[in-house]
Amino acid sequence: MLKIALCDNGGSFRERLKQELLQYADKKALQMDIEEYDEGEAFERAEQGHFCHRVLFINLGSGTERVARFVEFVRDGNKEVLCVFLANSYRQSLEGFRMNAIRCLWKRDKFLKEAVTECMDAVCERLQLCGDKICLRFVEGEKLFAPVKLLYVESRLHKLMFYFRNGAVYTMYGKLGDVETVLVNRGFIRCHQSFLVNVKGIVKIERNAFLLENGSLADISRTRFKSCMKELERYRIKEE
Repeated sequence: MLKIALCDNGGSFRERLKQELLQYADKKALQMDIEEYDEGEAFERAEQGHFCHRVLFINLGSGTERVARFVEFVRDGNKEVLCVFLANSYRQSLEGFRMNAIRCLWKRDKFLKEAVTECMDAVCERLQLCGDKICLRFVEGEKLFAPVKLLYVESRLHKLMFYFRNGAVYTMYGKLGDVETVLVNRGFIRCHQSFLVNVKGIVKIERNAFLLENGSLADISRTRFKSCMKELERYRIKEE
């Protein structure tokens, strides 16, 4: 759940911004909780250390010095918070970036939808929340998830074991090849008849196996070794 606070003195802009955020969440299948505050209430809560949101949309209209104090209070209690400043002019936008904002939105922007989309894409990338998501039907139930959160898939006879980076394990009956078509262009390598591995979860290569971040070993077959190394290098270069 992505908790967002809109700190602005109401009006049509705050409602419009809220609707754009909700539409973004719906399009990206992102769980989002939006709370709205007038500026005075927001500043009071910040001083009391009551902000636990991941993203703050803050109006710069009340003055950059006051906003800077507000941000300082919030970051003292939550160093990972991301700030998006709402500016009435390009000059205010520059002041916002000096306060390490992830983005600044101009309140008079005719293309607010596009600006919010680009802003939230940056937020989600920073927080590794969404972007590309897939939905699979497991024995345990249907699950919507970002491929980056999956560590590897192992085939055991006719059962597929999905190991997630948070330690969760889901199961599915089927063939690994069917899952490979979904994941192969999303950062995964088929290194063995029984393994499909997330490149981001590979720690190092140990003889004929990938050592993964959870300590597991995924075998690399002789016939796939060269192609795996090429794919691994391709992804490394792409990331750089």
